[in-house]
Amino acid sequence: MARWTKTGPNVNDEADLDDYMFEVAGRVGYLVTRLFAWYSLDIRRKEQDIMPLAREFGLGLQTVNVIRGLREDYDRGWIYVPKKFLSAIGISSEELFDPQHRQEALKVLDMLTDKAERHLRNALTYVKSLPWWLHGIRLGCIFPLMFAIRTLAVSRRNAQVFDSEAKITREDVKQIVLDSTMWGWSNIWLDRYYEKLNTPGN
Repeated sequence: MARWTKTGPNVNDEADLDDYMFEVAGRVGYLVTRLFAWYSLDIRRKEQDIMPLAREFGLGLQTVNVIRGLREDYDRGWIYVPKKFLSAIGISSEELFDPQHRQEALKVLDMLTDKAERHLRNALTYVKSLPWWLHGIRLGCIFPLMFAIRTLAVSRRNAQVFDSEAKITREDVKQIVLDSTMWGWSNIWLDRYYEKLNTPGN
């Protein structure tokens, strides 16, 4: 992380972005997984198998953070959108926030939301690998996952993310906490709820 603090948000490609996000969040995924494994023999037995998913979990959450904070980061002079994403669409970092280039900007946003979705799908697999009877541990992962996928649904194809921070409502937060606390032990429910939250308007 010190390396990124020193160089600043100079993100050339997706590998650079992943490297940054791993330092911010991916390492946390490793840490909590080791803590889970220390606590539970059942998790310990599958620790090596789910470690790659732990990294994906962190990358997914942080990609959503990048999306929801696009405008705020830009206003303080930081842009975490890979330069290759911008060049692929033929747009500059400044034009990304120019209303006259909204169609091109939305294509860049599509690339970011698709990336977040790939990571979050793996995060869902991670959560489902945790024993159902360890409900507290599962909830500690379910809450941020469901908040993230709901935020992603709100952000997808939404030009407003270039003007202000993308947020979910307090009602969404309360409902996700209530539903997950009641049903989060069920993997079948998790799959269905994930898809529901991932659908704009639901």
